[in-house]
Amino acid sequence: MIDENKGEEMNKKTKLDVRVSPITGEIFAGVMNKEGVWASEKQDVTKEAVNAVAAHLVMVDQKLVFEMNAGTYEGKTYVLSVQECEPGEFEKIWE
Repeated sequence: MIDENKGEEMNKKTKLDVRVSPITGEIFAGVMNKEGVWASEKQDVTKEAVNAVAAHLVMVDQKLVFEMNAGTYEGKTYVLSVQECEPGEFEKIWE
């Protein structure tokens, strides 16, 4: 059972956050404190995040249009989409 009040109290001090490393491109998740500093050990969730976004786009059958808001890509607009392919048509980057 989840104690909603405890969760609200924790959220005032910390926040679950997901960020991409500007150096490696890996996606990390962890808890941030109110100053924006990792409050716990961050974890590499690149594979899980990419797979989750792909599954979401397949399920909702939509393209995701977004604008980057940081770094080299700031102000540029991109489209994410998922395309079905035949087995062996493309090399898998991970299982």
